[in-house]
Order: sequence, then C-alpha cells, then structure tokens
Amino acid sequence: MLQTKGSEMKLASYSMQMTRENEQSHFIIRMFIPEHLDSIVVSFSYQPEKEENQAVIDSIIKEQGDLYNLNQQEKESISSLRNLITLSVTDPVGYRGSCHRFETTQTVRLAAGGSTPGMLNRSIKSGMWDFAFNMHAVVTETCQLDIQIKGFHEKATNRRWFQSPFEKLEKKKHYQLGPIESNASHTYLKGEIHTHTNHSDGGQTVEELVGGAKAQNIDFLAITDHNTMSATEQIASLANTHQVKLIRGMELTTFYGHFLTLGYQDDQAENWVEMGPSTLEETLVKMKDQGVLVGIAHPYSPGTPFCTGCHWEYELKKLDFVDFIEVWNSDDPHLSPTNIEAFQLWTRLLNDGHQISATCGRDWHVQHTDKQVAYLFAYLPQKPTEQEILRAIQNGHTYISCGPELEFTANNRYIPGMTLLLDEKESSIRIGVAIKQMDEKHKVVIESNNGTVLESKDHELSHLIEESEDLKWLRVSIFDDAHVRVAFTNPIYIEDSNQREL
Repeated sequence: MLQTKGSEMKLASYSMQMTRENEQSHFIIRMFIPEHLDSIVVSFSYQPEKEENQAVIDSIIKEQGDLYNLNQQEKESISSLRNLITLSVTDPVGYRGSCHRFETTQTVRLAAGGSTPGMLNRSIKSGMWDFAFNMHAVVTETCQLDIQIKGFHEKATNRRWFQSPFEKLEKKKHYQLGPIESNASHTYLKGEIHTHTNHSDGGQTVEELVGGAKAQNIDFLAITDHNTMSATEQIASLANTHQVKLIRGMELTTFYGHFLTLGYQDDQAENWVEMGPSTLEETLVKMKDQGVLVGIAHPYSPGTPFCTGCHWEYELKKLDFVDFIEVWNSDDPHLSPTNIEAFQLWTRLLNDGHQISATCGRDWHVQHTDKQVAYLFAYLPQKPTEQEILRAIQNGHTYISCGPELEFTANNRYIPGMTLLLDEKESSIRIGVAIKQMDEKHKVVIESNNGTVLESKDHELSHLIEESEDLKWLRVSIFDDAHVRVAFTNPIYIEDSNQREL
C-alpha cells in the first residue's frame, strides 16, 4: 500500500549494505508504476565515498596493479580508491538512460520535460519499470546504499494498483454448431487440473500426487506448480507407471492474480516477473501462440497480504485469450463464499453473451482431506489425447460435481459447450437429464439466462421448451436439501438463426 501526502506518492524505499562481492553487479528494482503520474524522483546515497585505510589501499593497488601489469610509477600515481554506484532506468517504452556521476548523493528526476541530464524526456507511462543501481565499484569492505522513489501528481492516491476487472468486456464467443454423433467410445472422464507438489508449496512429491490421482480413479491430471515446470520433467515415466493422462501446466502466480496454464509442449516456464497488471495481454498472446490453454484461477479469493496475488486485479478488456474461469476452488468448494461470488460472475458473463467455460480445481497441495472434493468431468474418448482433453476443457464439454454423475443433452445431440442453432427445422428444444448417485434429497434445476426453467427431484427427466425468445443458454445444477449447489454443467448455448450475429 502506498503512503501519500498531497501530490507526493511514496513508491519504494530501500536500505541495504553492499560488500566488495557486489562489485560489477546490478541491484534492480522492478515495480509497477501507476497511471497519471507527472514525474518520478529517485533519490539515493551511498557511504563511504572511498577507502580510508592506507594499508587496504596499498594491498588493492598491488593486487590489481599486478593484474594489469602496472609499473611502480603508475601504482604510486593512484592516490585513492572510491566506490561508484550509478542509476539506469528502463520504462515500458524502453531504455531511458543512465546518470553516470561520482556524487555519493544524487536526485534524479524523470518526466516529459526537465528530466535530469542523462535521462530522456518522456512522459511517465504506466507499467513495469526497472530501476537498476549499477555497482561499478565497491572497494570498501561494506557500503551502505539508501534509496527512495517517489511519484508526483495533482491527484493523490492510496493504492499502487487495484482493478475491478470483468466490467464492459468485449464479447467472447465460440461456435460449436456440429452436434454429437452417437459414439460408444465417448464418455465422461474424471479429471483434476489444479495441483501442487514439493516443486512449489505442495506437501507431496510428484510421485505421490500422481499415485494419489490413480487411487481416486482420476483419468487425466494437470501438474500446475507455482511459476515453475520442473515437476513436469517426470511426466513421461509417471504416466506410464500409473496410467494417468498427465498434462504439463503451471499456475502463473503474480502480484495481481493467478491463472492456470495448460498444455505446454516442453518444460520452459513463462517468466512471471516481467508481467505488469496493465500488460497482461502481451503475455497471454505469447502463450496462445504456443497453443497453451489459459484460465483465470479463484478470481475472488482474498489477495495480498492474505494470499499473495490470489485476487484477480488485472486490467482485462476482453476475454479473447482466456479459455476458462475456475469458479470452484479448493476442498468443499460448494461452501465457499468466494466461490459463490466467482460462480455469480460466470453467470453474469454468460448473461452478457460471453461464451466461456467454467472449471473446478482442488488446488491440491496435500494427499489427504476430510472435506468434500469436486472433480471436472469431460466428454472424451476412452483413451483421449492431450489435445482432446484441452479442447473439451476449452469448449466446456464438461460438468463439475461433488458426487452426482450427470448427463445433459438438448435435442438428444447437443452436450454442454455446444451451440444449438434454432431454425425452421429445429425450432424447439427437448432437454434431457440423467443423473446417477443422486441423493433422494437432491433437487435438479434447469437454469437459463431467463431464470429457472424447471425444478425436479427425478433422476431422469425430459422437458420441452417451445418458447425460446431471448434464450441464450441452458445448464443443469443439482442442489442439496440446504439449497447448496453440489454439481453443475457448462451451458448449452442457444442461438436463433434470424438473430445470429454475422
């Protein structure tokens, strides 16, 4: 949190001790600079200026003089040895310059005009900045470096960054017009796509994770450690041993939100340190170019300092590069208020015309739990390829459940994630629902953008919708006797051929 006083905004403050081992290195402060700043002022000082002990000076001159083949006269001409620390700056546009001066106390101004010589005159662009303190020489045993970075503007603020995303988003749609064909080889397979091992903050090894998945009859599993893919180096051997389809993934864990990324072809992780809250799209484009699936994780979990960056605060203007939203996270996901909020967000996006899939993730850190676990079930061949799994997640051919097994179709040919196009040949909608392992207290609710379509306690039901004006989507949810949702499907999208956008 920033401290402000009038138009002065304290951005950063550091105090550290350098040693001779820090010589010829760079101390880089990489940080996000907010919008609307007129100027930035960097003040820094270091002490002592030079080495005062003559014996130490003589020793260094002899050692280094011998290295450079200095003669005795040249050695004697060196009267003192001094420290030298300078400042270089890079902003989102590029390299701004450097102030290479010998003063031990400096104040450097950055602005559209009147910048300190050495720095280009350029407006203060919001984004990730690098302030590099260059250790040209540290000749004293220790050297104290103190840094203060401030921003100036007429408007005061008290936060570095806080964004309320998902407002006024451009429409995201995917069209899957081809209905399913009768195919005995396809069924709903059980999956888990949010997991952690001891390669990040998990309490289980990779072997224990995959073995635990096999014990729970999980068919496909993504390994998604925080900001690293070192755990996925073992994928091939573990997949053969445990007969679980494994997917390379990573939870990109940043200051401004987490997102699940699935389907890497190698173990090279994206460098999250380079990401700023207003430059997310640049990173997403790079990942999509590699064919990686991208999903927003637990968007309403409490953020820093409660959970580092868990709350989604990225500037997001469109969902073109986002494939899914994790609306159920962790164990007992159906009871979590933050998951309920995420589910409501997803419903609102659907109502606004966005066609985006919902997923669940156990956020699996330890083997055992006494809480209820939800799984992601995807409509797939018995032995799916990785691409078939990713496509099913992306298109929403899935349902999420804490227990009941679901089948949901429209006109016997459309499953969740598909788009039913109404025309003269197909003008009504016949909904079919079949449920296994359903408790007698459970209730089935067919939902739509227009509200509840039908409530029933039947395990199997068929319902005809003849009036479909303004209908955008249909999904099925199962509620327990406390009216808590325990399972739900992704929607079947509905479009009228006369109103479809070209």
